[in-house]
Amino acid sequence: MNNLLRLTKINFKSILKIDPNKRKKSIFGIVLFMFLFVYFGFSLYGLAYVMMDGYKAINAPYLLLVQFMLLASLFILFTNIYKVGGTLFKFKDYDLLMSLPIKKWVVISSKIFLLYITGIIYAALIMIPAFIVYVRNVDVNFMFYLLFFITLIVIPMIPLVVSSVIGSLITAISSRFKHKNIVNYILTIGLFVVIMTTSTGLEEMAAIDMANIGKSMIDMFNNIYPLVSMYNNILSNSNILSLILFISLPILFFMIYIKLMVMFHSKINDGLSSYKKNKNYKIGVLKRNTPLLALYQKELKRYFSSVIYVTNTAMGALMLTLSVIGIVIAGGDKVNQILGIPGFALAIANIGPLIMGAFCMLNCSTHSSISLEGKNLWIIKSLPVDTKKIFYSKIMVNLTILIPAILINSTIFCIYLKTNLIMTLYMFITPLIYSVFISIIGLIINLHFPIFNWKNEIKVIKQSMSSFIAIFVGMGIAVVPFTIKYSMSNELFTTIVTSVVLLLTIGSYLYMNTYGVKLFNKLN
Repeated sequence: MNNLLRLTKINFKSILKIDPNKRKKSIFGIVLFMFLFVYFGFSLYGLAYVMMDGYKAINAPYLLLVQFMLLASLFILFTNIYKVGGTLFKFKDYDLLMSLPIKKWVVISSKIFLLYITGIIYAALIMIPAFIVYVRNVDVNFMFYLLFFITLIVIPMIPLVVSSVIGSLITAISSRFKHKNIVNYILTIGLFVVIMTTSTGLEEMAAIDMANIGKSMIDMFNNIYPLVSMYNNILSNSNILSLILFISLPILFFMIYIKLMVMFHSKINDGLSSYKKNKNYKIGVLKRNTPLLALYQKELKRYFSSVIYVTNTAMGALMLTLSVIGIVIAGGDKVNQILGIPGFALAIANIGPLIMGAFCMLNCSTHSSISLEGKNLWIIKSLPVDTKKIFYSKIMVNLTILIPAILINSTIFCIYLKTNLIMTLYMFITPLIYSVFISIIGLIINLHFPIFNWKNEIKVIKQSMSSFIAIFVGMGIAVVPFTIKYSMSNELFTTIVTSVVLLLTIGSYLYMNTYGVKLFNKLN
């Protein structure tokens, strides 16, 4: 048990480690992270406050905590699916840890507990704002407070086990194929499409009878996730039996999962670490490329060699494609009916370029591209090439994902919506400008907040300050135009927004090629 606690502590410290040589920058990053963390909490509080009014109107305030418990569970489920492959398998200190006089189950459990700790943080961030709103509107006793916080530390367990099983299955299945990454891409994207389709169906189901929304939601969630009824009984009735089941079942599944992981971990990890070679290898013609093209090919190969990298930075293009296909297949009238917003399809025709641009802002591979050089940074810095070309090659990777998606989906949108000439041009120009901006700004952010001493690429791609700030900036730029009320024409408003983003892009480009080059040269 002591070894388990020590390893878990070491793993967690590696995430929060502050570089002594960059203490001021690291502290600033932590302060900024805490500010954004609190801001997100206040945003959830505002959402819970609005939702409570609706639940009180239908005399079902208890649904607030139930729904936020589900929200926390789904968030932990979806985020952990992509972490499993890099956290439990192929971690850099695998050989070192396995050579220590420590039992295998201790090493594996320490990695799982790291995911569990982050799950508790996510659950607290989502649940506590709803809890505050609930106790301000409903009379509760001391037992309610006690039960809430006891269940809070149990909520992440089942989602963690389920996500780990799904992530492990994806990793295990892909490890049996020669082209592991391709299989992993197909399985992951397939799972994402299933989730999107299912969530759309649930939204349509819930919209059938708004008068019975409380009962329909409880029935629907009970069928999907039986722990919902237990959670409701614990908080509303202080039911001890439900509390025992709510705690014991996740712990039981947790222990079974650890046991299975210990049994099959080595086989899966060895499968992922091995690779096949063709027997009929032949020496071909040596090809030469320009420095920029050679760097671009290197970056592209590095990008597609990591499933975690692709699945966490290419979702903007994938979500854009799925959304366009869904709208075209469902039709404008069907979309209006599902969302309950008359004229929504017409609104898409009016602000389509900005919607396309918003999706592009969610697609950024550059926020981790510098950090992923890791200890090999000296190699790329020693190359006899202009630093700007190194930047361009990393930007080109993100544009390689976005540009085809923009060209295809914009063409489909324009044909389907029958846009006029001006909006047709903006349907291509606006998202392209957005794409260049997020690619450049992501690189700049990574230059300011690089991490090179990482042991697992997940820390860089999903858990770093650079990735968090880039996502926040991208979402901010994407959402702001939709919060502005304007009395001008849609074409003029789109022109203004596009021009502003273009100016930001030009400014970011100049900053990257001047101060950004200096920052890169100082990295070590």
